[in-house]
Amino acid sequence: MSGHLAPCLMSTLGCVSSTIAAIIGFYNIYIVLSNPYFKKKYEYQMFFFRFIADFVMTGFSSVYYFLLIVSVHEGADENLALLEYWLGLIVSSSATVRVVTSFLIALERTLAIYFPILFKNYRSKIPKLLLPLFALSFGFIDNFILYVICGYVFTPNLSCIIFTCQINSCFLKYYSMNKTIMYGSTGTVLVALCTRLFIVNWIRSVRHEKLSRVNKLALIDAVIVLLFDFSSSFIAARGIFTYQGMGPYDAAPKMLGRAIEAFVVSIQLNRARIPTHPHDNTRHTTNTNKTPVLMFQVESKHQ
Repeated sequence: MSGHLAPCLMSTLGCVSSTIAAIIGFYNIYIVLSNPYFKKKYEYQMFFFRFIADFVMTGFSSVYYFLLIVSVHEGADENLALLEYWLGLIVSSSATVRVVTSFLIALERTLAIYFPILFKNYRSKIPKLLLPLFALSFGFIDNFILYVICGYVFTPNLSCIIFTCQINSCFLKYYSMNKTIMYGSTGTVLVALCTRLFIVNWIRSVRHEKLSRVNKLALIDAVIVLLFDFSSSFIAARGIFTYQGMGPYDAAPKMLGRAIEAFVVSIQLNRARIPTHPHDNTRHTTNTNKTPVLMFQVESKHQ
């Protein structure tokens, strides 16, 4: 049993974290759907899609990790290995969609603060489904690479039913390269975003202003991706641990990041609800004391 301790702990971490993230994520979706403020703001369109991707990923992940716990204690058969494979494929594909969405959000926020007038004039003209469909296409590309390019045929590996153990090396190389590119791109855009939000604003002496909530959400999202997703994938790429000995050590910490992020995002969404006081409604739409640039970069302290 001592040899199963690490896999059991990692699977439990993933199960508990993904369950919490799924519950809070469902609540976040409810907040957005039930509040007219979020429905009319195109700035929140990609965030709403990301909430859905998160809910799908964490919901299926909770079942995936629960079955891993069962396999640690009871052993695995071909049926369990097949079920884990399909669950893992759904989680993997939705994770890819989520990473691409995070990159698009960071890019969108960066363009908004560097080119606020152009962003305001043209972003609302982009069809609502175009960017989500673009992100969603990457999930299908993963499946195309797996089955067509890499010619994968499922063969159960009962000694390790973790999804990564079930797929072939061809897809693993592609998946690792794809994530490295996406994390690197997200990190580059994040540096540009932080440079403008913090360093440039600090030089301009606008420290008395606060970040807009939509920019806060973008920073939270990007930081969580880099801290939990990138670091976990980086450790896995080094090959220091084995899945048989450690369990899903590369994926379970990502679920912890999803849970933390869902909680922090929930706080921000609740704070961004439409104010009940009629005089406060104007603060989301007009402010003659701000320049157009600052309207996209910051919010006043009264928010």
